[in-house]
Amino acid sequence: GTWEQRLTPYPWKVLLQRGVFDVAGVGGVLFMLLGLSRLKEQRLLLYWMLGLVIYVLVFFNLNAVHNYYQIPLLAPVAVLCAWGLEKTKKPLPFFTLLIVLNFLYVEKFYYKIENTHVDIGRVIRENTPDSALVVVTFGTMDCRDPRVLYRARRRGWSVEEAALKPGVVERLQREQGADYWAFVGEKAPEWEGKPRVFPLEGGLRKLYLYDLE
Repeated sequence: GTWEQRLTPYPWKVLLQRGVFDVAGVGGVLFMLLGLSRLKEQRLLLYWMLGLVIYVLVFFNLNAVHNYYQIPLLAPVAVLCAWGLEKTKKPLPFFTLLIVLNFLYVEKFYYKIENTHVDIGRVIRENTPDSALVVVTFGTMDCRDPRVLYRARRRGWSVEEAALKPGVVERLQREQGADYWAFVGEKAPEWEGKPRVFPLEGGLRKLYLYDLE
């Protein structure tokens, strides 16, 4: 990676989100913080974690792009969580709360059809050729999320709105042959050319389809 990537807030935001949701887990963060109090007496783990900081900084681009590069963080975080559990005299209420929160989270966000994704995919499918390469921007949907492109039956890229720095879409068109850019939002982004505008379910957002050619 480049120094510019290391000095940009967005990749750090991505890594922080993965640290909370993928490495420690929302329920493990509390125990991990409790376990940090034992680092002074356990120098080996402290050096281990400093080594992992260097690892992330050296292989920064790979860590920012691929979430499996955070696998080396799992073991020391697990140790910290275990220490945190040891400090908790009555862990049962914590576990009960975590189970309830996880159940509510799963019920709210999993095991359901996302009608918005279906609607966006339908519009893209009906208004682009079968062979089109499409760039999709829909809120926080990043490069690991294929749900819209799957519904659209198209190949392409998902680019999170926060990552839309100047030149990202241009480079995908110039270097990778992207044909269309589908931006979902309340108003069209600043861009050369006039997009075709399609209303979506709910009426709050519209799909702005740009022909990159």
